[in-house]
Parts: sequence; structure tokens; C-alpha cells
Amino acid sequence: MSFKLRNTLFLLFLALAISAFGVWRLVFVYPKMINSLESQIAEMDVSIVQIPELEATLELARNGIAEREEKLAQLDKTVEKDITLADAFAYLDDIQDRYGSIQLTVTYMDDKSLRGFGSRGFTLTGEGTYHTIFSLIWALERGPKVFTIDKLNMRGVEAARTGNEVSSLVVPFEMTVRALFADVSGLPPITRTLQDVRVPWIRNMFYPLISTNLPPNTKGLVEVERSELRALLPGRAILADNSGKIHVLSEGDEVYLGYLTKIDIAKNLVEFTLNKGGIVERFRLNLQFTAEEGE
Repeated sequence: MSFKLRNTLFLLFLALAISAFGVWRLVFVYPKMINSLESQIAEMDVSIVQIPELEATLELARNGIAEREEKLAQLDKTVEKDITLADAFAYLDDIQDRYGSIQLTVTYMDDKSLRGFGSRGFTLTGEGTYHTIFSLIWALERGPKVFTIDKLNMRGVEAARTGNEVSSLVVPFEMTVRALFADVSGLPPITRTLQDVRVPWIRNMFYPLISTNLPPNTKGLVEVERSELRALLPGRAILADNSGKIHVLSEGDEVYLGYLTKIDIAKNLVEFTLNKGGIVERFRLNLQFTAEEGE
């Protein structure tokens, strides 16, 4: 084969290879690139259309943040990064010492923690006058620390007389309280203390318009409306009265103003039937559980 023919064939092969590569790019590569670019252009068009809406949403978020920052700056509370059990118990003790005349038992309940904030729960039980319990509630809500009341049960009870003294009205209560804490920076310090909390006067909502004039408790029977259910056993209920004395009762046993009529272990409660000067009512005590017992 001559040199001229060999060069001609080589150039022809090279031209065919370049043509084939160009056809492959034109048929297979370029359409995919065009489709990808068209998709990107379409997404950009949608983003451009959404820009005014996104700007409006961003402005609302900025206004909301500014409003919350302003509210936090005006908050007359001490927002702590954490509240230990000792701090919470000490704060509740300070409230009790300030308002006095109240029997108070504080039981730790649980912890709830999320990112940057949380709370610790407590159960407060006891009894006192209506004014002292109202003062306790007022101090928890208006005091310098962030405490909230989740649940509150209270009732007026005419305390049993042992002789000819004048009967008094006591208010047994049970409340669930949460101590809140959060990792919030930039808040101004406050100087307000519990001593600065002023409790307004309020009428006793439990004061009876007509006295029931209940009979004296000459037998020294347990006053179930001022007691706490401590434990349940088959056929037995163990109660602690307002003085801390333990009473073991069975169905049919006499209590002040009535009888123990039902022990329901499945529902963790006992039921009494009481006769208050001709008005018969049913009264229940529920078994309370601490955090450890509930786990």
C-alpha cells in the first residue's frame, strides 16, 4: 500500500471517529444537559416568584422575635437556667414561712426537659385557712420565680369539735406545681423578692351562709376529709389524718360523720358516706403516687 493511500485511510478513519463522537454527544449528552438546565431554570423561576412571599414570612418572623424579646425584657421574673430540687424546696419553704398557719407537704413528682428549657413538678398537699391557702397560690403565681399551678383541688371542711368550742372552717387542698427554667440570656436582673408580694383581701368562698352545727367528735374518729390515703391492702385502707396519725380501716368502719363504704384496689380509691346534718354525701380519697412509685 502506498504512503498516500495509507494517509488517506487514516484521515478518513479519524474523520469518522470525530463524526461518531459528535453524533453521540448530539444525540445522548446534549439532550440530558438541556433537560437539566431547563429544570434548573424552572426551579429558579419558582423561587423568584416565591421571593415576595418569603420576604413577608421573614418579616413576620422578625416581628415575632422582636415582640417576644420585648416581653422577656419586661418580665418581672427570674428565669433561671436550672432549678435544683433543693432550690425549689427552699423557695416553697420560704413561702410557707412567710404566710404560716398552713400544714404543707411537698412531694417531688417528675422532671420534663427539652432543648433549652424544662420544668420540675411537685405535689403540694395540706390544709389551712382559706386566706393562707389563697396567699400560697398568690405567691406561687406572683412571686419572683417562675412557678405555675397545673392542678388545684380544695374544699371547705367544718373541723370537728371535741367539746363546746366554736367550730372552725379549714380548707384541705392538693395542687400540682411546676418550677420552670430556661437557658435565656440577656434578661435584666430583678430585685423583687417574696417580701414584695402583697396579697389582696378576698372573701372566703367556702364560708357557709348557714352553719351546719355538726356534732363534736367525742369518739376521736378520723376526719376523712382532712386525711390522706397512704396505702391499700386487701380489705384494708391505711389513712393518715391531719395530725399525721395513722388509721387502718375496713369497709363498714365508723369515721367522723359516717362510714367507710367501699375499698376499690383496682381504682386505687376508697369511698365514704358522710351525713352532714341531714345532708348525705359521698367522699372519695385517691391513692397518690410519687415519681419513683409510678415508674
